[in-house]
Amino acid sequence: MNRTTGLARLVLVCLASLPFVTTASVDRDLTAMSAAVDTAFFSRDTDTLRSLVEELSSDKSEDTLYLLGYAHFRLAELTKDDSKSSKAHLNACIDALQALVGLEPDNAEAYALLGNCYGRSAMHYMLRAAIRGMRSDKAMRRAHELDPDNPRVLLLKAIGLYFRPALFGGDKPRATEMFRQAAERFADWQRSPAGGPNWGAAEAWAYLGYAQQQAGKTDQARLAYHKALQLRPDYAAVRDALQALEQGNE
Repeated sequence: MNRTTGLARLVLVCLASLPFVTTASVDRDLTAMSAAVDTAFFSRDTDTLRSLVEELSSDKSEDTLYLLGYAHFRLAELTKDDSKSSKAHLNACIDALQALVGLEPDNAEAYALLGNCYGRSAMHYMLRAAIRGMRSDKAMRRAHELDPDNPRVLLLKAIGLYFRPALFGGDKPRATEMFRQAAERFADWQRSPAGGPNWGAAEAWAYLGYAQQQAGKTDQARLAYHKALQLRPDYAAVRDALQALEQGNE
């Protein structure tokens, strides 16, 4: 058993054995599960992520909807080479977050992640890609209206802008600058309350590194990748990207 799988099982066992539930204990449990989702994602442990999704899906209360959507979002990233699986996880993310914004219409974090999942899912719907793109834009605009300084909102908007075809409004140079701004904002951003979203700082540097590498700016890419690894030494995708970058310069 690897460390990530062990952590996830420990979280699930602890949750199942609770004799009673208080607000504080729920917050601690969600914080622990959120950390387990992050650890599984960074170490590419899809089995653990699926176990966490299964546990969260058995609840689907308002308190867990964001984390459920977020876990599906991470699984969609890890299974992006499996179109059927990635599509299913993106739709599950959308379902969870649509339910959440229906309950919490001022939840900027939910709108931002919802917008990103709509945008990513467009590639799986050739005939409905434009509709999904419009839904993505609408959700992202709402997120920005609600919390314009939130670095996660900026990061998710930048990801969509970077990977969207230029014909449909994509803008790689602008997105690259937004990655930089998001990374800088995270340095001073106050952490969310217990159980709230606290991801994105390492990812902002990772996306900046990727964008710089694609632009042929290897020195800047290397610096950004190292900053990402300072925040998450277990970030397997960044370790691989940095290794490939170094080998390419030999």
